[in-house]
Amino acid sequence: MQKRAYRLGLSVLTALILGLGAGADTSEERCFLDGVRRAVPCGTVERPLYDGEPVAGGQDETLDIFYAVIPATSSAPKSDPIVFLVGGPGQAASEHGAAVRQLLAPLRRDRDIVLVDQRGTGRSNPLECEFGRDAISLADTVAAVRACRDTHDVDTRAFNLEAATADLEAVRQHLRYDRLNLFGISYGTRAAVHYYRRFPENVRTLTLDGVAPADLPLFETSSETAGRAMTHLMRRCAERAECQARFGDLEAKLTTLINRAAAGELVYSGADSLSGEAVSVLIEPVSLIESLRTALYAPTTASLLPLVIDSAYNGDLEPYVALGQSTPGAGLYIGMSLSYLCGEDVVRTTANAARSRGQGSFAGDSFYKIWSAWCSVWDYGVPGQDLPSDLHQAAGGDVPTLLISGYLDPITPPSNAEHLAKTFPNSAHFVAPATGHNASGVACAPAAIVDFITHADPAALDLDCTSHLAPPLILIDQNGRTTTGQGEAP
Repeated sequence: MQKRAYRLGLSVLTALILGLGAGADTSEERCFLDGVRRAVPCGTVERPLYDGEPVAGGQDETLDIFYAVIPATSSAPKSDPIVFLVGGPGQAASEHGAAVRQLLAPLRRDRDIVLVDQRGTGRSNPLECEFGRDAISLADTVAAVRACRDTHDVDTRAFNLEAATADLEAVRQHLRYDRLNLFGISYGTRAAVHYYRRFPENVRTLTLDGVAPADLPLFETSSETAGRAMTHLMRRCAERAECQARFGDLEAKLTTLINRAAAGELVYSGADSLSGEAVSVLIEPVSLIESLRTALYAPTTASLLPLVIDSAYNGDLEPYVALGQSTPGAGLYIGMSLSYLCGEDVVRTTANAARSRGQGSFAGDSFYKIWSAWCSVWDYGVPGQDLPSDLHQAAGGDVPTLLISGYLDPITPPSNAEHLAKTFPNSAHFVAPATGHNASGVACAPAAIVDFITHADPAALDLDCTSHLAPPLILIDQNGRTTTGQGEAP
């Protein structure tokens, strides 16, 4: 991650809300959410701060878990709603109604769509952190994380996947739903699978886009997967005559750029991209690498990287600075991200393991360095100590499962889904060849999702619909000229 990509734009809720579905508790209040013209059936469920055995302190502390229901349009909806689990970790489901409405609109005729803000996000005791515009270096951001921890008068160790899973079950019971169709995006795939681990009888289907298996250490695999995505990008450039002629040996230029940053020689002097004020900023290696790695998540920003790398190599850092403002993403509650990721992933990775797995990748161990530094000043629960040890173990079962991957995904590539499929044999896997992180909206994926959730039969899905997809064009210059991409395979 890079220093100014943490405060990312929020999706707004624009769904047109109709009557409350028959499956839900009709005694709930109705409230307004940003971008919604009508009141949304919503409410909270009071939950103990510490689920099960307390991490510390007493057992009488509570927090409210917020949920909203986008009701089915049918007068006789089914009792198995779709629960949309967002990613991050650290996104709030209630802030993603626009994307949900667009993707799942055909399914709303028969099923409610339920959005639950996991503890630590949105309206469920949010753990927000402000990094500020002056938090530029890694040391600056560590100080900001420490300050953030001091501002929250709550035990942040009580915010974890195990507790969030119990929260979701409490919401299901409160709304009197039968089984759930869980739809997880990115980290939400891990949340969906863990709920199935705990409550298999309450799950009808799993739809998992950008799979993050619990038994694959994220901070060990991330460098390899980012390196794979960058290699594909550079290979595409080398295969296009105009790209190769314009940029030359991009891999060598990237290596030189990272070495300059490591030597303290990469300095941006110019106007601040937001305020316009003159600034002089030393760009650290971790900031450089994480800006480039994060840009690989979406083809639209990945296509800018050859120009960004070449310009920076030649002394022009303006495109790099602009990239930091255009990197895709959604609003994160960083405190929640810390509580979950520090305990689930960072804690099980050693510096030596991260360094070893990062060899041969441009990303090295930068992702681990940043998060391990942040985690050193944050309080979090640890599986096998405060939390169940199986949070790090593979789950499995015969529940109907649809796996979705972007072939160019730099963090949850298709191999992750293939790994999960070994323990979820009743599954189908859709791979979008020209897509990065999250592919639910690509080609026939939306139709496949509707078919799958309607019939719960992965074997009957027709997923052969990607032959027309071409690789994204690559930006050649700042005037908007791109490669043609003619005659290339996706």
